[in-house]
This record gives sequence, C-alpha cells and structure tokens, in this order.
Amino acid sequence: MKKLLTIFSIALLVFSCDEFSDGIYDGPDQIAFARATATGLYLEEPATGDDDLDSLEVQLIGAQSASEISFNFELDETNQAVEGVHINFVTTGGTGTIPANSSTGYIYFRVISDNFSASDQINLVVNLTDASVQLAGNYSQASKTLSITCESDIAGDYNFTATGLADPDFDGNQTAYNITGTVTVTAGAGVGQYSVNDMSFGCYPQVYADTPPAGGFTDICATITGDGDVDQYNDPFTINATVNGDGTIDLTWSNTFGDTGTVALTPVP
Repeated sequence: MKKLLTIFSIALLVFSCDEFSDGIYDGPDQIAFARATATGLYLEEPATGDDDLDSLEVQLIGAQSASEISFNFELDETNQAVEGVHINFVTTGGTGTIPANSSTGYIYFRVISDNFSASDQINLVVNLTDASVQLAGNYSQASKTLSITCESDIAGDYNFTATGLADPDFDGNQTAYNITGTVTVTAGAGVGQYSVNDMSFGCYPQVYADTPPAGGFTDICATITGDGDVDQYNDPFTINATVNGDGTIDLTWSNTFGDTGTVALTPVP
C-alpha cells in the first residue's frame, strides 16, 4: 500500500536540576510520549478497505530495563477520533509495552482513510494512565490531527469557457461576460498543490485589458480550493472547483471587487 505520512512535532521534557549528575539523568525511571503534538496526512486511494498504519511513540526516561515495561492508555475526553470509524488500535486492550533492553515502545493504530472526507481534520488524543514505572507528568498525553489527501495529476493545459460578472466601466454596475480561452495549470511542490497562470480565467485580460493574475489552489480528493491568493491590486481571490471523472473541471471564482466567474475546463488533447 502506498502511504504518504507527514509528521511535524515538537516535544520538550523538563526535569529539575537535582535529577541530573554531570549532565546525566539519574532521577526515577519514567515514561512519556516522545511527541506531545503531531499532524498525520494520509493518502487515500480509490480502492475500498484502504487504511494506513501509524503509531504514537512512548519513550523510557532512564536506564534500559532487563524486563519489559508495561503501560496503560486510553482516549482522552477531548478526543474526536472514533474507534471503528476513523481509527482502529492495533495495540489492543489499552495496554502496551516497552520491550526489555529498549527505550521505545509504540501504540499502533490504523487510520481508516475510506471514512474521511477531504475537509476532515480529526483530533486523536491519547493519555497514558498507568505504568510499571512513573509517568512523566505533563508528557503523558499526545494529540495528533488526522487528515487525508489523494493522488492528484491535473497539471496541463486546459481550454475553458467562462461566464460571469464584471465591471468594465468601474461604475459599480456589473455586466455579464462570456469568454473562451486556454490556461495552464502547473504542479507545485506539495501533493495536490498547483498554480494557474490566470486565476481570472480570461476576465482580467479581456474585460479590463489588464494583466492576468496568477494564483494557486489545492486539489484534495477531486475537490479544489483556493483562498488567500491576491491579484496585483491586493484583492483576495476565492476559487472552488470539482475534478470530474473524465478529467474536466467545474470551477467558480470570485474576488472582493465583485467580479465572478463560472468556468468549465477541458484538458487540451
């Protein structure tokens, strides 16, 4: 199975000065989550039954033990991830271990990406509740935001037909336009990220005889969104679109000046 997993995390463990001797930790053995917060991005695929294996890392703070260290965990009351819907724990029974002669254990879970929509950002929050050694205070909770993306391949040239409203006389009176043309969609650095050489889809060049505003958007599982790009006059643009099964794209855009567009894009053969 293909999997795209990006994790961004920051963890900081702070102990009192008397727990260190010559820079070496000599306090009581403790366990803690290695990362307090993280983000997981998982690749959804067309096949049903798709899931992605992930984990929360638990670390031993202290010398390795000749015997395994056991711990218990549970979902926090603020947790949003539903077992059997968003995740399934592989580490069952709410128990886990750090193996003998090791400093690391894992709580494994599978993300059921079939049950996520493109807009979902589900928070998984897990607490360590008990262990055969001491818990490390504030580092006994870990949270991870779960979301999905999909394979995306929509870069290329598109013929378009665009209809909408614009104000060519700048008098506050919107008039209808109907424009045909071609735009180029270019892949960006991230999965599903793209730029377009004219996010007005002909409106600025043909209605206003002006430079076309370049912008970008993101394709997540055939749903395109673009919010935050601005034109050369610092006017924000909003783009929403759907990628159809035949490769065509149905798109709408608007700016705060009152211009709008409804665009049908067809890949150039």
